[in-house]
Amino acid sequence: MDWDSIRCFAKVAETGSLSGAASALNISIATMARRIDSLEASLGVKLMRRTANGAILTAAGEAVLPYADASTRQMAQITRIAQSFASGPSEPPVRISSTEPVISNLLAPALTSLFTAHPGLRIEFDVDTGLSNLSTGDVDIAIRLTKPKSETLIGRRLTTIPLGLFRAQDYSLADKSDYPDLSGEQLLWLDHTLGPIPENIWLRDHGLEDRAIVRSTSLRALEKACIAGLGIAPLPVYRGKELGLEVVPGPDLPARQPWIVFHRDNRNNKRIRSVRNWIADCFKKEVGL
Repeated sequence: MDWDSIRCFAKVAETGSLSGAASALNISIATMARRIDSLEASLGVKLMRRTANGAILTAAGEAVLPYADASTRQMAQITRIAQSFASGPSEPPVRISSTEPVISNLLAPALTSLFTAHPGLRIEFDVDTGLSNLSTGDVDIAIRLTKPKSETLIGRRLTTIPLGLFRAQDYSLADKSDYPDLSGEQLLWLDHTLGPIPENIWLRDHGLEDRAIVRSTSLRALEKACIAGLGIAPLPVYRGKELGLEVVPGPDLPARQPWIVFHRDNRNNKRIRSVRNWIADCFKKEVGL
């Protein structure tokens, strides 16, 4: 797929015919037809029906047309939308990018309510922590812990996620007081490679880095180690309670502020807006304590 073919497609949609588009772009009708044929072949779907009275866009063509501009992001969107039409007549899925815990613990269990309210909707989950896939059009919605800086992206606050220290009953505190001294405990913590995230700054500021006997980039790994009674882990409060773990009193951990991020071009897309609202409701119901 190349930009010249996309430009030809957009011009046919604008003028209503191959001849009108060819004249506007100063190319031959044969060249115009070849570029449209090449575009449809690369996408695997018919974008228009050619009639004696001109060209009429198909459902796939109508879906692709809003993205027919020169940006790389829109080119990726066109490919993804066309692929969804090639596999069936339904609308393209809404692709959501977030971390494994958010997808598995917050969103996936609540899908029934989304599909009940919006029959025919399709969802794709992408486990990722960067914004690059949103900027390039590979996903429609991202959930991140930082506000986007790009002017092409919109970020809206989700419900704040409080964090707490948790242990399993099988883990016996060395300090039995009401406010145990954590310098004598075994900690299960997030990895250094995640950088100066608030949890790691908290650990450093409280002089507890040498008490972390396990460090991981996977929150699920820390959950499993905590459940096994190996030590104390910093977890979202809703998740710690969900797992039946016990709160360990200690200095307050910094809360996480998640953002729902989407491209400015999609702010009025009804399907994507309905999914954004569903995500916000998921956070309110599960995280709002």
